[in-house]
Amino acid sequence: MPCPLCKAPEATAPAGQTRPVNINCPVCGHYFLTNEAHASVDADSELGFNLASWVSEQASNGITPTMNQQTINWIRSFPRPSVKRRAELYLGAAIKLLGGKLIGRVGIADQRLRVSSWSYHSEDCLALAKYLENLGALENPGSTQEMSVTAKGHIVYEDMAGQRTQSSQVFVAMWFADVAKQAYDRGIDPAVRQSGYEPLRIDRTEHDEKIDDKIIAEIRRSSFLVADFTGHRGGVYYEAGFAHGLGRRVIFTCQQGEIEKLHFDVRQYNTILWQDPSDILAPLQRRILALFGAGPLKPDAKPL
Repeated sequence: MPCPLCKAPEATAPAGQTRPVNINCPVCGHYFLTNEAHASVDADSELGFNLASWVSEQASNGITPTMNQQTINWIRSFPRPSVKRRAELYLGAAIKLLGGKLIGRVGIADQRLRVSSWSYHSEDCLALAKYLENLGALENPGSTQEMSVTAKGHIVYEDMAGQRTQSSQVFVAMWFADVAKQAYDRGIDPAVRQSGYEPLRIDRTEHDEKIDDKIIAEIRRSSFLVADFTGHRGGVYYEAGFAHGLGRRVIFTCQQGEIEKLHFDVRQYNTILWQDPSDILAPLQRRILALFGAGPLKPDAKPL
């Protein structure tokens, strides 16, 4: 069957299922699709393609999302990655298609590259390939339809990805009330440290700068962000969105009783739920190690 999102012909779904249907696509990934969401993407191919690109990113994080009407409404205003981030995604997908080898060619507008790099228009792939060719990462062997990844391309990709992950610092966005203080002290802080990283909460940092400028600077310096949405503070949503726009991954946590109040923009993500603050510790530490590996401050870190 063709994938409802990216239209790849090799998608599969178990026969006789009621909605939401469990769909596995070799291009964009594994997801669930409701009736109303299916109707929306059938009527708008670009919307479906953008959902495919988003699903592809979720699959790289080990997340299987459900496409429903809330997801449809949310993706319409979802900020697209920057061109630099899209070039990184394109190059990373090309390297993956070649199995990490230093030889071989890929189609410039291969469907997997288009989905990975948020390129609904195939001309976008041509532009990204040209940019990467100018960097020396890709090489045109004489065909206008294929490119090869150079040895320098592997180094360029490592540099691109490394710029986002080289820091041992982890920015923590959260409410500063007492309940959140306990969540930080007994859950988030020890989980981050036990993973080999240094947590930073802006209210516990001495500085003489404008607070908004300080927050933006520290998010830029961080490898990733942990956002606890308990209390549903606007600043937490802003900081998580800013981190996402930079290409930083965000790990979501929330107190169990607050989950229904989560804005649909973030409800799509796999959120760590907690009742007691200590509930955060082991699941968060395992999530960090699964997504990022042990940090530089504790390279031998193992799951608790």
